[in-house]
Formats: sequence, structure tokens, C-alpha cells
Amino acid sequence: MCRGLPHIRLGAQRQSLEDVAKRERRFRADQTSPGAAVFWTIAPAPAGTAGSVCDKETRDMLKTATNLCFAILSEGVETWNRWRHQFPTQIPVLRGVDLNKADLRYANLRGACLGGVQAASADFTHADLSEAELQQADMTCADLYAARLRFASLCGCSLIGANLAQADLSGTDLADSDLCGADLTGASLNGALVCGADFRGAIGLTSDMLRATIGAEDALLPEKLN
Repeated sequence: MCRGLPHIRLGAQRQSLEDVAKRERRFRADQTSPGAAVFWTIAPAPAGTAGSVCDKETRDMLKTATNLCFAILSEGVETWNRWRHQFPTQIPVLRGVDLNKADLRYANLRGACLGGVQAASADFTHADLSEAELQQADMTCADLYAARLRFASLCGCSLIGANLAQADLSGTDLADSDLCGADLTGASLNGALVCGADFRGAIGLTSDMLRATIGAEDALLPEKLN
């Protein structure tokens, strides 16, 4: 069971999540990109806009989806990954939940909505966070060793002191993220967007790695690069 996550008995609630997913599809844009579908589901829209994601029905639906996803995750990574395998088209919604110090090694969080999540000192070793939405997340001192973060959005994310050694950050949006003191030894940054990112004090960052990124000229860099 994940450290820091309450144990919640699921009972028949897993079937309820399937019903929530059916309602969620009513609010998705007609787009083929999983990332785009996630963004449409959670993006803010002007209050009172007809059919906007700000209406009460949608807010209630997202709250229910978050609670049910959190309940499944609280059962442990094995149960979570089994559910992801059983319902591969569902997009997990875990925005803003408390995952501080959680054990999420090898978790399948691909394409998940994790914006604003509190995940300080959480263990994401070998986790799959590809195409996940992690904007404004707090992942201070998180362990992301060998994690897959391809095309994930970590815009404005706090990764201070995080372990990103051997992580795959190809195509990842790291704009305005804080990576002060992060360990990037052996990480892949090919095509990563890094404008406004703060790499001061980062470990293992090399000139070759930065040349493979986009927007490095607008990033804050360590005094010395390998």
C-alpha cells in the first residue's frame, strides 16, 4: 500500500468509475491526442459558458473521478496497474491529491491528470509518467530515477532536489520549472522545452544535453557544465 495514502475499501465503486468515464467523454474535445483530451477535460473555461468544464455537473463528475482514482491508487501499485491494464482507455484524474512520500515505484501513470499534485519525496522510480499532466506539481526531492516522462507537461513544476538520473525527459515541457539541485545524470532531454527553467545547482547536466533541448538560452543554468 502506498505510504501516506489512506486505505479506502472500494467495494462496488470500481464499477462507478466506469460510469464516470462514460460521462467524462461527453465533455472531451474531438481530438486524437491523449494529452489534448486530458487538457480539454480539466482546462478552465469562463464561468457560465454553456457546456464549459466550469459547470457544476462537470465539477462533481471530476471530483468523483478523482476520489475513485485515489481510492484505487491507495490499494497499492499492483492493484492500480491491474486497473490500468483492464481499462486502458481511461484517463486517471488525480489533480491536486496528496502523494507526499508515496511509494509509486513502477506505477503506470501514463497520461494521468496530476496537475497541482503534492508529491514531495514521493518515489516514482521506474514509473511511467509519459504524456502525464503535472503542471504546477510539487515534486520536491521526489525520486524519479529511470522514470519515463516522455512528452509530459511539467510546466511550473517544483523539482528541487529531485532525482532524475537516467530519466527519459524527451519532448517534456519543463518551461518555468524549478530543477535547482536536481540530479540529471544520464537523463535524456532530447526535444525538451526548458525556457524559463531553473537548473542552478543541477547535477549531471551537460552542454550536450542542453544542445538537444529547446529554449536553453532562456533557462537559468549552473555556473559550470560538463
